[in-house]
Amino acid sequence: MTLPRDRLITNLVDDLVPVPRRARVASPTCAWLVVAALFVTACYLLVQPFRPGLFEQLLTAPRFAIETALGITSAALLCAGGLALAVPALGSPWRRLAPALAALSAWLGLNLYAFAEPALAPSMIGKRPGCIWEVLLAGTPPLLVLLWLARRRWPLRGAINGLALGLGAGALAATLMQLACLYEPTHNFVFHLLPGLALGGIGMAAGLRYLRER
Repeated sequence: MTLPRDRLITNLVDDLVPVPRRARVASPTCAWLVVAALFVTACYLLVQPFRPGLFEQLLTAPRFAIETALGITSAALLCAGGLALAVPALGSPWRRLAPALAALSAWLGLNLYAFAEPALAPSMIGKRPGCIWEVLLAGTPPLLVLLWLARRRWPLRGAINGLALGLGAGALAATLMQLACLYEPTHNFVFHLLPGLALGGIGMAAGLRYLRER
């Protein structure tokens, strides 16, 4: 028997259940950034203290402070962009990631400019023999958390999602290592930034497997 239209609508409405809103980006991004920064810092401190004189360098060397701020900003924007992209929507994914990629490019550009004019006087103070592995190992758990958060949003572009989230986790781990380890432009780029960027590739590979339409 066919139900009257009004009764049918009433029955359908009564059957509706609340669905958690998964489109929010600011709150999970801020929470992730704080917790991930504390986690990575703790991991580095377990190996050895941060570079002596760090706070004085941040206060007296503006370009070094800007490099650090750009690295953290890149991590936050890449996290936010990756989580936003995980919510299905129309439009180019690269356009939605444009602010994050711009910040990442500026951060990398300043570090490349340091080859010509270092932000600090190069020094071996604070040298950490295994810094390349510290960046990769400390950056992986924050990346796994981001992948879990993204998967809950029904992502359709797993590779791009994973790339953005991996670069975000890598930028945070690399920036904090720039504070913990020695300052020397070639060492910084090869042993800090490149492992951070490699986490982007790891994130992309994980995204292809883990972030896919279900």
